[in-house]
Amino acid sequence: MSRAYELATYLASVGGLGLTLGTNLFISSEPASPADCVTLYDTGGPPPYQDFNGDSWIAHPTVQVRVRNGEYLAGNTLIGGIRDALKTIVHTSLSGTRYGGVFIASEPTHLGKITTNAGTANVWTMNVNLNVEEE
Repeated sequence: MSRAYELATYLASVGGLGLTLGTNLFISSEPASPADCVTLYDTGGPPPYQDFNGDSWIAHPTVQVRVRNGEYLAGNTLIGGIRDALKTIVHTSLSGTRYGGVFIASEPTHLGKITTNAGTANVWTMNVNLNVEEE
């Protein structure tokens, strides 16, 4: 299962972020438009290990969140809201996967401006480490 997909589905359900999967929220491939969008990428992680009981595996995949927005403050606010929403995933299940937690590996970082088909946009990234149980 794609952890980026699980997190994107979760973010689409969080009120106040204004994210809709396939409209302004994407997985693994950032489209040329809209200019204002969020894309999540599966980015690997260390190998899983077996728990002490031997009946499940603990995995530590990583996901990168990328926000592209024409307005600096709007993009900064959005990635901050995403960070705050992801931090609340502790000891819960998403799509049948048990999450021990989502841990911020790097605070949101502004990478500067880029030119897109829809104009100039600011870009931020943030990385998260996951703790998930796989049976």
